[in-house]
Amino acid sequence: MGLDIGNTQALAKKEKIKNATNRAEDMLSMDTIVISSPASTHMDYIKMFQDKNVLCEKPLTGGLLRMADIESLKHKKIFVNYSFPFLKTAVKMKTVIDNGKLGEVFRIIINISPYFEIKHSPLGWFMDDAVHPLSWLNHIFSPFQLIQWHSSGNRPDISTVLSNGKQTLNLNLYEAHRIQLDFDITIAGTKGVMKTSGGFVPGKFWNFGPLTLNGKVIMRGEKSTAGNDIWFTANCLSVKAFLETVNGNITREES
Repeated sequence: MGLDIGNTQALAKKEKIKNATNRAEDMLSMDTIVISSPASTHMDYIKMFQDKNVLCEKPLTGGLLRMADIESLKHKKIFVNYSFPFLKTAVKMKTVIDNGKLGEVFRIIINISPYFEIKHSPLGWFMDDAVHPLSWLNHIFSPFQLIQWHSSGNRPDISTVLSNGKQTLNLNLYEAHRIQLDFDITIAGTKGVMKTSGGFVPGKFWNFGPLTLNGKVIMRGEKSTAGNDIWFTANCLSVKAFLETVNGNITREES
C-alpha cells in the first residue's frame, strides 16, 4: 500500500505482487503488516492493525514520546525494526562480549555526529539516531535508564549518562560539518577495550572501519558496494527475524 497509487502499482508489478492499493482499509484482511510510512503516521497505523503481526519502523510515536500509547501495546504483537544489531560489526562485537574477551563490561562510550539538510530538534536527532545503538545495547545487557543529560540549546549537541546498575553508558550527539551520520563506539571491560567507528555518507552508503580489541584488529570492517548495501542487508535480516518469530520458529527474545 502507498499513498501514490501509480507508484504503488508500478512497484507491485516490479516485485510481482498481485494487488496494490492506496487505502489502508484494504489491508485489514492481512495477518502480517510492515509499516514504513512517515514517522508521524506510525501510531495511527499501529492502532488500525494492532491485532495483526506488525513490524514498524522506529519511532512508534513520531517525534513525541507518547508513553500511554506505547503502554497500550504491551501485550500486542508489535515489533520495531532496528537494523543495527544485524550489521556484521554489531554481531562480531556481541560475540566478543558473550565470549568474555572483555571481561566484565563496565563502561560504554558512543559518540554520534549527524548532519542532514532536514529540520530536526536536538531531541529529534537524538531519538532518530542514538536509538540504534541504544536498542542494541539494551538487548546485550539489561535496559539502561537515563541518569543525567545536558543540551546546548537548539543545536544537535546532547550529552547523556545512562546506567543499568552494572554498566555506565556515555551516549553523546553533536552536529557534524558535512552531510553524514557517524558512530564512534568504545566498550571497556576488566580485560580489554573494543573500538570501532563507521556510519553513512551519501554516495558511499553504510561502512564500518576495523574493529579492534586492545589495539589489535579482529575484524577488517564492512563496506557497502554498488550491489551490496550493508544497511539494506541488515534490514532484510531484521525482517527475516520478525517473520521467523511470528511463524513460531524462534522466540521473541531470540529475535
